Amino acid sequence: MNTYLITGGFGFFGGRMAFYLHGAGHRVVLGSRFQRPSSVWLPGAQVRKTVWDDESSLADACRDIDVVIHAAGMDAADCAADPVGAFEVNQLGTARLVRSACLSSAKLLVFLSTAHVYSSPLNGVITEESLPINSHPYAASNLAGEKEVVEGTNNQKTRGMVVRLSNGFGVPASDDTKCGLLVINDLCRQAVETGRMVLKTSGGQRRDFIAMSDAVETIYRLTGLPVPLGSIFNLGGGWAPTIREVAIVIQERCRRVLGVTPEIESLQPACPSVSPDLDFRLDALSRAGITVLRRQEEEIDRLLEYYRDNPQNRG
Repeated sequence: MNTYLITGGFGFFGGRMAFYLHGAGHRVVLGSRFQRPSSVWLPGAQVRKTVWDDESSLADACRDIDVVIHAAGMDAADCAADPVGAFEVNQLGTARLVRSACLSSAKLLVFLSTAHVYSSPLNGVITEESLPINSHPYAASNLAGEKEVVEGTNNQKTRGMVVRLSNGFGVPASDDTKCGLLVINDLCRQAVETGRMVLKTSGGQRRDFIAMSDAVETIYRLTGLPVPLGSIFNLGGGWAPTIREVAIVIQERCRRVLGVTPEIESLQPACPSVSPDLDFRLDALSRAGITVLRRQEEEIDRLLEYYRDNPQNRG
């Protein structure tokens, strides 16, 4: 049994990771920027405040921790609105956390980065050897955070690991978690609430999607690797449909799970051309002997049932 600190522990990914680790029998510490009471949705979890410009706060958060999973950070919209703040949080805050984890002799620090460091949009064959060229503040600040992890844990007892995650989706761990803007979550909510799915574009964009159940399980397996097998891992679902193709899958799952077939509409005319093929490869995971299970349909089914059974969370 290990003790895990999850920064951003009340967020979408952090919450799902916490539930998985708790179910696997580990101690879980939830890191949060805000002062929160002991978690009511994860029995036995401890909550520690993480102040990103205060190293004493981060040192306290890392006390007696075996593994740090760093899932906190500014999202794409906030980074675009405040590029300076993006680097303050995603780079400098990460650097302070790395120092605190090393001083506390944590065994491992996993930094949850993004596949979007490579390019925007993602297309073609992408491996861990591909050159990151996306200059958006979200991508650039995460890439800077990656560098802090790799260089800050070099020659330290604490190992550093970077996970470049593609587009996650799934049921939140808590009803308070905001995840309705995720593409698949939004389409599932629309299908249940209105009986139709309205695409904001022509639907020709192609993305790699990964179910949260697969993402958290894979990261858990990574934390158990006996020796360092590389610092950077791509993590995707191996499923790269267009948005319209996603809507068609959700339409069929609705028919099977809910007995209804929502209509698909688009705010832009359908376009015969679609984004180029995307092959987001998981070469480092393959070398480590880890295979992603690809449970996208199961996660979509759970989402449909979640929005059906929790109408208060459809907004």
